[in-house]
Amino acid sequence: MTTNLYICIKNPFTERDFNRMGIAELSNHFNLKIFDCTPWLLPKALKTRGDKVFPHPSRVEITSLQDLIKAIQSDGGYILDFVGQFSPRAILMFAVFRIRKIRIVVMDSGAYPAPDIFVVPRSAAKKIFDAFKHGKCRLHLMALINKLLIKILPNQRPYIAYVSGDAWRTESRFLSAYKKIPAHSFDYEVYRAEEATGENISNLNSMPYAVYLDEDIAGHEDNLEMGLAPPASEDHFYPVLSRFFDKYQLISGQRILIAGYPGEKSQLTNHFQGREIRYQQTAQLVKNASIVFAHASTAISFAVLWKKPIVFLTSTEISRSWYQPWIDAPQLLLKARLINIDQNYSFDLSDFQAIDIASYNSYENCFIKAVDSPNDSLWNIVQKGLLQEKS
Repeated sequence: MTTNLYICIKNPFTERDFNRMGIAELSNHFNLKIFDCTPWLLPKALKTRGDKVFPHPSRVEITSLQDLIKAIQSDGGYILDFVGQFSPRAILMFAVFRIRKIRIVVMDSGAYPAPDIFVVPRSAAKKIFDAFKHGKCRLHLMALINKLLIKILPNQRPYIAYVSGDAWRTESRFLSAYKKIPAHSFDYEVYRAEEATGENISNLNSMPYAVYLDEDIAGHEDNLEMGLAPPASEDHFYPVLSRFFDKYQLISGQRILIAGYPGEKSQLTNHFQGREIRYQQTAQLVKNASIVFAHASTAISFAVLWKKPIVFLTSTEISRSWYQPWIDAPQLLLKARLINIDQNYSFDLSDFQAIDIASYNSYENCFIKAVDSPNDSLWNIVQKGLLQEKS
């Protein structure tokens, strides 16, 4: 009998999710259902992201606890978690799975250095001050409620954790898993496919260029959904960023290409003053770039894998926001340059090109690919791990 596999998500299911979550591959081996729990777990996301739902036959919309209970076909099987214990409803969802004897599987799909671990640790007083300053008190209160619920409800310890490096050792949920299986991140899976093709995007090799990893930093959906203030304002940030790019282009002779944020909202604005924006080509753009400009995108993994110089960008606004430590963490680990685009800065191009190879390799081993993981597709690793348990 085919094993049940439930994939749980808290944002509307998109075509991008279909591709990066291995839906086609997993459907060949499991009785697969995609539980799109957005209306129940994160209804705000229906307003910020709900206009591009991918109509896949395996998708089941979950609007309530009753919907979840009805949608579970039988006891047993696995739930591949892309939700996390972020709210009381989510924790209740996992309790239902445990009651139905469905094993929880977690995946380190895009590990990223956490500021409190990789930047200078903050005191309790500093954390409280920052919570008030940046409006995060509600999030901290929710975290306390979540911890209490996890203690009260049935054990939600994952059965399997697919880990993409060593960073899982600092994550209690991954540490608690009964089994850890070495694997790699979503970005590494894209990297593998790109390396296998050996192709370059047309018109990219005609002249050198730099790439900017757009994060929609002034209007990112995550911030709106979690009630966090934008780290930067559109009116100030984008004109200053464009002046920075103008200066870089003048001195380096290289054009700037924009790796557009997947939401594609930037095509509706003039944030980048006519610069070329390319969507769904981030890996290829980084692969062929001479330098990468970034803030805190997980796509810096591509720069690490292809050993591209990274220059991290901040501004006076961002440096005073809750977001700055998320830029500092990878910047410090990679020993890369950090520039405040509001301040006077030098364009020493030789400095821009500097790479600390040992730091890049360490970052890869920590956040992108486990050293002892097989050289195989991520979804082959997943399905083999689950089917071996069945046998």
